[in-house]
Amino acid sequence: FLGGIERQRLAYSSHPELLLYKGYVMLIKPPATLLQGDTGTGKTRSLLTLIESGIELFVIATESTGVETLLDGMKSLRLPMDMLHYRHIRPSNMRIKDLITSADNSNKKSVGDLQKIDSPAILEKKNYRQYIDFLEACANFKDDRTGKIYGDITEWDDSRAFVVDSLTGLNLMASQLQSGNRGTLTLPDYNVIQLQVEALVSMFTGLNCFFVMTGHLELEKDEISGKIKVMTSTVGRKLAPKLPINFSEVVRTKRE
Repeated sequence: FLGGIERQRLAYSSHPELLLYKGYVMLIKPPATLLQGDTGTGKTRSLLTLIESGIELFVIATESTGVETLLDGMKSLRLPMDMLHYRHIRPSNMRIKDLITSADNSNKKSVGDLQKIDSPAILEKKNYRQYIDFLEACANFKDDRTGKIYGDITEWDDSRAFVVDSLTGLNLMASQLQSGNRGTLTLPDYNVIQLQVEALVSMFTGLNCFFVMTGHLELEKDEISGKIKVMTSTVGRKLAPKLPINFSEVVRTKRE
């Protein structure tokens, strides 16, 4: 999972970007890995190999079963719990009131009329701020289990790994932040969301700690070749082919 490089810390150096590889000192940052595959192929469980390699693991889980899978894996592998830290930040579950309103609007209004609704108050955007909660957790990571605060992820070194599990939940949070309870996205909405997600991924892949993002796959049409390809599931077709470019490693998971 770590790319097959035998890493040895330089006892005489305080610089996390210095690695010793086959006797050579290299200036290099830890890899940023996109770990993508179908549901049930072991993406979340494989994150624990970082702990087995002696790296402290910090995870923001955006899906309902993310933390449960991590804790089950820690127990079965008998790994020390003090090496795992997590936050659980999920997209908003729409209230039944909002679901009724959305369904009623869909029944009574055309798609064009729905897309014209842009008032934050009407869309109740105040209830869909989980994407901002996610960003604040990155700025000051607080462990849900212990309550301990570990600070800004951009200041961490290669003794730690930061993980977003997964991009799918992050996509939905960014979409909800923009559209509230409207139930549909406009073209300008897509542009805003894609720019936000792309900028965030770019920041993550430049971290000085290890970074892993898990994601799912879907079939998308390549706008250049016209062919249908398997791509990272994200918001809109234009963003999907851009995301892997930021990563040093792109891994597809499969269950044999």
